[in-house]
Amino acid sequence: MSVVVEFMIPAEAFAFGAALSTDPPLKIEIERILQPNSVPVPYVWASQGAFEDFEGTVSTHESVRACTRLDETEERRLYRIDWDPADGDLIKGIAETEGAILQASGASTWTFQLRFPNEDRLSEFYSFVSGHDVALDVENVYVLAEQTRQTPAIDLTMEQREALTLAVRRGFYKVPRSITLADLAGDLGVSNQAASERIRRGTDRVLRPVLLGRE
Repeated sequence: MSVVVEFMIPAEAFAFGAALSTDPPLKIEIERILQPNSVPVPYVWASQGAFEDFEGTVSTHESVRACTRLDETEERRLYRIDWDPADGDLIKGIAETEGAILQASGASTWTFQLRFPNEDRLSEFYSFVSGHDVALDVENVYVLAEQTRQTPAIDLTMEQREALTLAVRRGFYKVPRSITLADLAGDLGVSNQAASERIRRGTDRVLRPVLLGRE
């Protein structure tokens, strides 16, 4: 039975995140990962920053063989990252334990949602990260079938999930609040209006199916 784990991790805590880190950081979303010859090759979307600086920095990183631009819009660019992962890197651990990346995005801090085919594979993943001193801040773990049966499906965009996760983590919903909307927007690297829209729309998507069902 499939198991899902959700966690946060600083970019510098895993080699792939560090390789994609720029100053100022871009927002990165992993679209998919191929695994030719047992070497994971990620495809990522980059947004909210200087693309040329990002390409130059990533291409010259010691672990990156090639950073190839595949597609682009006004706000985002899609890249294929060919690299030589360290034995203990998080991305390699995900691939080796048959983890599927459902969602993954970040800048200075990354948010991951992974699905494993069973609890044994999840245990292997935990053993991998523990054995390589990769510290995860686990937010949630659940059996996919049980989650689907017990609660309505909640369809959040990656931006909404990141904003809500950070808001809860930083005490935005506490009384009194531990963080302002402006501070939250700064952490997300977006305007106050964009942060407000993500929070309001994400909150509506979470509460509507829980309180009102599927109406």
